[in-house]
Amino acid sequence: MKTRIFSLAMVVVLCAALIPSTPVSAADTNSDYTTISSSLQHVMIIKENGDLYGFGENAAGQVGNPGAEYSGTLHAWRPTFSPEFVLSDAVSVSAGLGHTAVIKSDDSLWTFGNNVCGERGDGKYGLPTDFVIKEGEEQVYFETEHFSMPIDEFYKPVKVMENVKSVSAGNTFTLAVKKDNTLWAWGRNQNGQLGNGKAGYGQEEHLPFKVMDGVESAYAAETFSYITMLDGTIWEIGNRLKPNLEEQSDGTWIDTNQGKCSPPRKIFDSVLEIHDGLVLMPDRSLYNLSDFTDGWIEKPVAIMNDVYVFTRPG
Repeated sequence: MKTRIFSLAMVVVLCAALIPSTPVSAADTNSDYTTISSSLQHVMIIKENGDLYGFGENAAGQVGNPGAEYSGTLHAWRPTFSPEFVLSDAVSVSAGLGHTAVIKSDDSLWTFGNNVCGERGDGKYGLPTDFVIKEGEEQVYFETEHFSMPIDEFYKPVKVMENVKSVSAGNTFTLAVKKDNTLWAWGRNQNGQLGNGKAGYGQEEHLPFKVMDGVESAYAAETFSYITMLDGTIWEIGNRLKPNLEEQSDGTWIDTNQGKCSPPRKIFDSVLEIHDGLVLMPDRSLYNLSDFTDGWIEKPVAIMNDVYVFTRPG
C-alpha cells in the first residue's frame, strides 16, 4: 500500500528551477576559494582544501543539499541563501541550468540535481509521477515511469565516470572530456547538440556515449556544443538545418528536415583564448558563442574588438 504525497505539484516545484535565485552577498562566500561556477540560478564554489559548497536556487537539488523533510507533509526543496557543504576532494565544477557536474581529485566525475532529460548521466531520468510512502516505511520515495527509489538517495551526488579532465554542464545536457582526449555527451538533444546524428524531442541520451577523439575541451551552451580540438580549431555540434516544408497529397505540410541534424562544422581555425563560451581571436576580436545559438546564423559575429585581456569565472 502506498500513501500518496503529491505528484503534479512537485513538477511545478521542479520547474521553478527556471526562476533566478535571490541574490547573495559575495561576502558570504569567504575568500579561500579556487574555483567558482555559476548558472542563472545557483553558484558552486571550490575552496582551497577541495571542499565544494553551493548556494542559490535549489528546486531540483542542483546545489547538492536539497533539504527535503518529511513530517506529515513533504516540504519543497528550499533555496540555499548561504554556502552549504556538498562534498570534498573537488578540483573542478560546472553549474548547469538545473544540475551540477564535479570532477574530484581522483579524476572521477560526479553529478547531482535535475535529471528530466538524463543530464546527470546515471540512467535514472524523468519527471516524478508521484512521491509516496510505502507500507511499513517512513521515507519518501521518488517515482517515475522508469524507476522508484528513496528520495534522499536520488538527490545525492552520483559517480558517472572516471579519468575525466574537464566537464561542462549546459541546458539539461552535459559534455565531458576524458584524459585520453575523447569527448562524451549525454542528456537533452532537441537540437542535435550531443553529436549522435539525431535531433528532436525524445532523442535524449540518458547514459554517457563517446562522440569523438582528439578533443582538448568542450563547452555546453544553450542548444549547441562547442569543441576545441587538439589542433586548436573550434567546432560546433548542433542543428542549423532550416525547415524544409513540403506539401503532402492530403493538403498538409511537413518539415522534411524534422529529426535530421547538420554535421559538426569548423567555425574557427585558431584562437588565442577560450573560456566558457568566450573566444578571443588572434586579431583581438571577442566572440560570445552563447549568443550564437539562436536561429540559422551562418557564422559568429564579434561582440568587441581590440580586446587584450578578459576573464570569466567558471
